[in-house]
Amino acid sequence: PSPEKNIKKSHAASKLAGDLFLSCLFKKNNFPVIFTRSANVYGPHQQLYRIIPRTIAYLKLGKKIELHGEGKTVRSFVHVRDVADATLRAIKKGKEGEVYHLAPSGNGLAIKDLVRDICDMKQQFTQFGGARPFGVSILFAGVNSEPELFLTDPTGIYFQYKATAI
Repeated sequence: PSPEKNIKKSHAASKLAGDLFLSCLFKKNNFPVIFTRSANVYGPHQQLYRIIPRTIAYLKLGKKIELHGEGKTVRSFVHVRDVADATLRAIKKGKEGEVYHLAPSGNGLAIKDLVRDICDMKQQFTQFGGARPFGVSILFAGVNSEPELFLTDPTGIYFQYKATAI
């Protein structure tokens, strides 16, 4: 198996071990525990290798997005704010020892359809003024020992260019 698969298996094993340990504490010692399990979480500051931020970053860079398995894999996604809200509700109103699954209703979405939807949204919102869900890029220019030009986008990624004149 690839190192990536071993990492995923070890993550699953350690999560299962933690769940089993906490379940035992709950059953034997009445240790207060509530479990939440969520679908694929997305939101601000997510790692760029994840499909949603990677799609947005590749769109901004004009790069082609390579989809594994032709993008046929079906996944459900839930925003980090929804996970936080649901977790807090489970803590306040949930039953100890219970498992709460946090996922949107429905059958999920094929990755290729998700990428297409993001591309369509970007196309729609960048054709007219007004709402800019993908933010704006900012250029910074200046002269130290020589002219410098920096471009930053809403993700915080910046690029330096060699300027010939400012």
